[in-house]
Amino acid sequence: MLAGLRFEPLVKGIQRRHKVTVTTKGWRKPNKPKGFKLIRPLWKLEDCFAQLGRWRRLSRSYEATTESATTWLHVACVGYLLTKL
Repeated sequence: MLAGLRFEPLVKGIQRRHKVTVTTKGWRKPNKPKGFKLIRPLWKLEDCFAQLGRWRRLSRSYEATTESATTWLHVACVGYLLTKL
């Protein structure tokens, strides 16, 4: 229920006024673990994209052909891998 609101008086009023049967269903929030839990593979992927975003040449589309853009992406990936050594 929403923040302690009670719907029984409303339901009874609707049943009396319109002569219908009203059934209400509720739900429970799932139990969430407390605290921050790091999702390791996603963090690595986000870090990779952040490192590649720091290469100025890749931040804008300066290249005229897809081949040169692909080449600069390869250069940036090699540079990223070299920083991990």
